[in-house]
Amino acid sequence: MHLIATPSIPRPEDFIDAFDCESMRDEDHMQVCMFDDSFGARAILTMGAVDRSFSLTIWSGGEESLRIAHDGLGAVAIADDARSVGVRLGGGASALHLTLSVRPRIAVALHGAG
Repeated sequence: MHLIATPSIPRPEDFIDAFDCESMRDEDHMQVCMFDDSFGARAILTMGAVDRSFSLTIWSGGEESLRIAHDGLGAVAIADDARSVGVRLGGGASALHLTLSVRPRIAVALHGAG
């Protein structure tokens, strides 16, 4: 039997304290965080602690402008300066690193492991 490690995800309270955002975890261990910037954009981050699912949707001007989904959530971390969230997707040489900047403006950067 192959065991899959549970991804490291900060608690909803950690997101609320760092970003003054909405954050909740349901009974299925799905966590949702909603971030709003002063330019009217909204980012919705959904993370599954059990199924390792990940999605990020960004809304701007009332329209969906970006959606990223992945089924290999590895880890999530809040930056020390509370301006961004770092996400590792997948593992090994094919891992992706996503940074969601929340302040001052919502922005996304995606990099390969190499």
